[in-house]
Amino acid sequence: MRIRLISLAITLLATLALAPGAWAAPTTFTVDSTGDAVDASPGNGFCATAGAVCTLRAAIQESNATASGAPYTIALNVSQISVPTALPPITRDDVFIDGCGVTRSDVPTTDAGPPNDPVDGNCVGLIGTGAQIGLQVGDASSDPAGVAIYNLAMTNFPGAAIRVWGADATRIGGNLLGRRINGQNEG
Repeated sequence: MRIRLISLAITLLATLALAPGAWAAPTTFTVDSTGDAVDASPGNGFCATAGAVCTLRAAIQESNATASGAPYTIALNVSQISVPTALPPITRDDVFIDGCGVTRSDVPTTDAGPPNDPVDGNCVGLIGTGAQIGLQVGDASSDPAGVAIYNLAMTNFPGAAIRVWGADATRIGGNLLGRRINGQNEG
């Protein structure tokens, strides 16, 4: 009986050691540039372009490439971003994008409801200036779960402001689709 308990304890400890996501704290990438540059070194855990700023494109690339089991917050700390070409799809579980720069300490898939109440008006505008789709969750080779997209004003994306491709438990809330931040109707 004692050997059985020791074996069970070792199995449990080994399982927990191999599941770092269960212990990992959330990581936040703060978008501080309205530019469209790529991440200088995807997968290194830092959102930084060659110009040492964090763009939305770089933040998505970095969250997709980083192997950590931690949830990721992409907090937008700018007022408007022009999207001239397609952004990379979000292919990783537990990515939270908030247009008001809000970060969170829990995993976006919790049942606690939205990470924040939609604010009075949206904080960041994504404007399509050539891209057909604003944000895409998942693609033909990925099925991310627990993605949340909040508080964006998205306009001028002829294909779709947000496309969800087979992604499980995706939450979308507090967004203005087809309107600018000021509420003006547009594409």
